[in-house]
Amino acid sequence: MLNLKKLEDIAYLAFKNALRLHKDAITLYKARSYPSAFYLSVLAQEEIGKMHIVSDFVFYTRTGEPRKNIIGIEKFEEEWLGVLYKHPRKQYAFIRNSPLHDGLLFRNGKLAVRKIAQEASDGTFELKKQEAVYVGLKRSRGKIDSKGKISHPFKLSKKTAQDQITKINDYFLVMGMGIKCGSYSLDDPSIENELKSKRFLAALFSRWPHQSGSAIRQVRSMQKLLRGKVIPV
Repeated sequence: MLNLKKLEDIAYLAFKNALRLHKDAITLYKARSYPSAFYLSVLAQEEIGKMHIVSDFVFYTRTGEPRKNIIGIEKFEEEWLGVLYKHPRKQYAFIRNSPLHDGLLFRNGKLAVRKIAQEASDGTFELKKQEAVYVGLKRSRGKIDSKGKISHPFKLSKKTAQDQITKINDYFLVMGMGIKCGSYSLDDPSIENELKSKRFLAALFSRWPHQSGSAIRQVRSMQKLLRGKVIPV
């Protein structure tokens, strides 16, 4: 059976690695290497998604039925570990757990998937990530489209890279502020303590000055709850 302490370590290290990748993405963006900046930012998104997937597994394992009573637990755990190597699943897990993206919405009484979540779950976003680093021909239904246009990183725009990095920065910013004022929580106290640190939040703002409208509104609302500005938004 899986060692839960080891899984907790994986979740924490995935968080730290996401921060590292996010900082590197910003550095590359400022150096005008927009495709590489986009690529690293997507990797940061995947590491955050991995953190949530692992944390959820640990939480439900500890609060649910003892694993020794579950038939076929080893096969289940082996299949679950495979999820951590499936990039679309991690990309979607980020969106599902982000305070800025409701992955699932009800429309006219029916469950509907937002475009950003759909692109992550069906592999479209993964293809976009691959196109940010490789030159080649596109594939359609598992076959190479030899008559199609050449795919290459040079067509990826500055705005695309900026929007992706902003998505990650907004996650850290809003999650940190939410933890600070009690609106959001994570299962790992070490991650929570780092995210809600005033120094950490100020560094996020100074390193990357762009925020989405949703992030600005949430941060302003939470700063009112804290009765004072934590960051200059």
